[in-house]
Amino acid sequence: MGCYNKDSHNTPNIDKFAQEAVLFKNVIAQSPGTINSAPSIFCSVYPYEHGYFNYRCFVPRKLDTIAELLKNEGYRTFGVSTNPHVTKKNRLTQGFDVFIEDLVWKNTDCDEVNRTFIKWLDNNNPNPFFAMLWYIDPHTPYEPPPGYINKFLSQKEQRELILDKTKNPQPYIEAAPEEREVSKKLYAAEVNFFDTEFAKLIDYLKQHGLMKNTIIILTADHGESFWEKKDPLGKEVVGHGSSLCEEQLRIPLIIYLPSQQERKVVPEKAQHIDIVPTILEYAGVGRGFIDNLPLRGDSLKGVINGERLKRQYFFSQLVTDQYGPYCMECVQAGNFKLTSVRQYKDVRYTPSKFLLFDLSLHETEIDVLDESSALIPADLKRQLLHWEGSVERIKFPTGLIDHKYTNEENRLMKRLKSLGYLR
Repeated sequence: MGCYNKDSHNTPNIDKFAQEAVLFKNVIAQSPGTINSAPSIFCSVYPYEHGYFNYRCFVPRKLDTIAELLKNEGYRTFGVSTNPHVTKKNRLTQGFDVFIEDLVWKNTDCDEVNRTFIKWLDNNNPNPFFAMLWYIDPHTPYEPPPGYINKFLSQKEQRELILDKTKNPQPYIEAAPEEREVSKKLYAAEVNFFDTEFAKLIDYLKQHGLMKNTIIILTADHGESFWEKKDPLGKEVVGHGSSLCEEQLRIPLIIYLPSQQERKVVPEKAQHIDIVPTILEYAGVGRGFIDNLPLRGDSLKGVINGERLKRQYFFSQLVTDQYGPYCMECVQAGNFKLTSVRQYKDVRYTPSKFLLFDLSLHETEIDVLDESSALIPADLKRQLLHWEGSVERIKFPTGLIDHKYTNEENRLMKRLKSLGYLR
């Protein structure tokens, strides 16, 4: 994204949008995969608290989604999802007056999400409203429209390498350098496609006078790796949901506020769980009511207004047995990150394996026994072990649940496989 990387010209429309918004430069996901991060975004809780770590799970009813909270304040609520981990089945649709998940079962393009939302707006003219548009692009399989393929892969030799393994690379894909380049370009083409469709959505809102009193938040549920880093077993990773490296945790967060007259860049760290408290404060929900909610994040309104964020430590988790099991978590503070690995696929670590990284040096690993950095892992380890999501509290099932699948679940399994969620 150009607004985050000056060498990129891939997102001109988002870059233009960011020029009139608040751009957070340093944002981390609560997890590197939708399965853990989606409920954290909706409910402002950590993955270990919502417990959604495979497609058979569901979010506890006691957790209020942002849609429920705003509906109780008189908002009309609308949601459209293209992701099988954001559906009625896992209860993330709580609080939505209208929730459309038909697009989950298709190879949906982002323009169809826009059309679905605009149709609802035209037919309802709600005021006030809350809308959640969950796009699937960019995502594996990398299959942008033909025009974007030709734009990013101009050479015939590269187009001939558009294969199943370049469209849907797996965490340990054995790929030649030219095949890796094709995967990256297909992904870039999908980003560019979304950028074009996002501009159409913003144009609609402008033409109908909705920008003057609407807050718009653009973010992502996770990042994407392209062989930059290695996992705890020493293997290069690609995609997402398999590592706590920065490529999979770093996400964009751009907030458009009607009262914001010019671009503002916020260098302080932020995270998924801050989104719900921020929305509630800007929506004017009573402070006492917010204080009584089990929200783990902090409102970013004060930071946007120039205050310093009080939080010092930031936590992320990967807790899933979907194609694992994976049981990892990390804490970040300043330029350092400490990762604790309890289980990584078939390898279980007792005691946990700790890895220390210097984020100012492109996430370079530091020897945790190095005397010059001895105080860093000691402090971060203490914070990690006292955190409410300590790995000690996470229990994975010892085997698969004996379960007879319904037609709907078989359909879900097929879609999960098509998106690379299941092997």
